[in-house]
Amino acid sequence: TAPVATYYDEGTQVSALPENFYSSEFYVNKVMDYLDQRESDDARPFFGYLAFTAPHWPLQVPDAWLDRFAGVYDEGWETIRANRIESAKVLGLIPEDASIPPFPAAVGSWSDLDAEQRQKEARRMELYAAMIAYMDAQLGRLVAHLKATGEYDNTLIVFLSDNGPEGNNIEFGLANNREWLQERFDQSFENMGRRNSYVTFSRGWAHVSAGAFSQYKSFLGEGGVRVPAIFSYPGQIQGNGYSQALMSIMDIAPTLMTFADVPANPGFTMQGRSAAEQLQNAGDNPTARPYLAMETYGNKAVWSDRWKLLWDWPSRDWHLYDLFEDPGETRDLSAMYPVQRAEMMQVFEDFAESNGVVVLDDEVGYARYPDQVEAFSATPR
Repeated sequence: TAPVATYYDEGTQVSALPENFYSSEFYVNKVMDYLDQRESDDARPFFGYLAFTAPHWPLQVPDAWLDRFAGVYDEGWETIRANRIESAKVLGLIPEDASIPPFPAAVGSWSDLDAEQRQKEARRMELYAAMIAYMDAQLGRLVAHLKATGEYDNTLIVFLSDNGPEGNNIEFGLANNREWLQERFDQSFENMGRRNSYVTFSRGWAHVSAGAFSQYKSFLGEGGVRVPAIFSYPGQIQGNGYSQALMSIMDIAPTLMTFADVPANPGFTMQGRSAAEQLQNAGDNPTARPYLAMETYGNKAVWSDRWKLLWDWPSRDWHLYDLFEDPGETRDLSAMYPVQRAEMMQVFEDFAESNGVVVLDDEVGYARYPDQVEAFSATPR
């Protein structure tokens, strides 16, 4: 039968998927096949781009993994979030005295849910965790393959997420999903996570996944944009290190080119900066770039070392944060550091002008909740 999702193989649309197809496993198999197809005497370096769709919605896992995390999340949002934040403090990832942004009042608390709602919410997180664990297992297969073929020690592996957790109202607030999902899929509790279900993450679990950070995917709070990035290169990058250096997805390509000693094409201008020096702890420069500016759905932000300038819709003004001391973005330091604020505001103006950014008068993100719409439009312009 034709797949619900659309896939292409070498430019040709796939009409049917293999039996028991699951993308994370299939993609890794493809990458290993490509590596095995190389001639044995081909000494040229290879580049492989493995773009998993997991754990994007819909949350689906192989049947054998459906109950892998059964019961693990029954304690609910607040308890699990608090445990994760405490672990982050113990590991030194956030300050011991870091202020933690509260759950939005509109989310409510775990105890507000009835037994059926708690059961379904916990199931969402079980499936999300299973998708990630299964993807991790497939990555393990790829690493084992690299080791078995003698390629591992000479391979730079970069693993990262593209954005923070999804907390928007996908099932009931995106396009016509409220009706379409019920008509097209079996959304019963018993079927959650199976092939013909369409389960999404939820706002509560998004804040759990963001931990000590504020907001989630499609926003520019740290919870929406600060993501894990792992670099592994035996003999070149020291293992088990940790860096707070400011780095963007734009910097990945220049970094790979530095390690591979590949010169940039003079016909193109790259905005990214190589972070090879920072990854190797070489030199005196602690960060690869002095600034980073972003805009999405009308949201605006600028980063510079420990500083973050973030546009706040309720006040319709810029707020300044010290991310080293306040990763949750809870204390606006604009009044204390007006010069820093002004400099970063100018960085955004320059960024917007040089990149043709359309600066919007309103936040236009997708699948927003009523309380967000109200907050973003409550202050007169």
